[in-house]
Amino acid sequence: MVETKTANIYIKDNIVYLIYKEQADVGISEIEENISVKTNIQEGKKMKTLVDVTKVWHYSDEARKIVSSERFKSITIAMAVVVGYSLPIKMVANFFMKINKPLTPTKLFSDREKAKEWLDNFEY
Repeated sequence: MVETKTANIYIKDNIVYLIYKEQADVGISEIEENISVKTNIQEGKKMKTLVDVTKVWHYSDEARKIVSSERFKSITIAMAVVVGYSLPIKMVANFFMKINKPLTPTKLFSDREKAKEWLDNFEY
């Protein structure tokens, strides 16, 4: 596991887990750090990714654009985003999906197990 300022990032069962920390404030420098770590632990391979944003306090517009970019697509097969059961987080995540339109297959989930099951449908 690699710890960044805002997240813990690790690989388990061929899925990259990016688990945001309590009250994470994600801006450009934080998302750049997380993508750099993700790229390094994947050793240049494109991988499925589970992102848990249930504890995020703020995720900037710029950070959301980066996650929706061609650069992120080049290292990600599919992205499952765990938003939990918080209505405000679900609303922001749905807004992200409609406005930023990620280039990789992306779906929102309330829990990690369902997110993992969805990711298991994707091949390398």
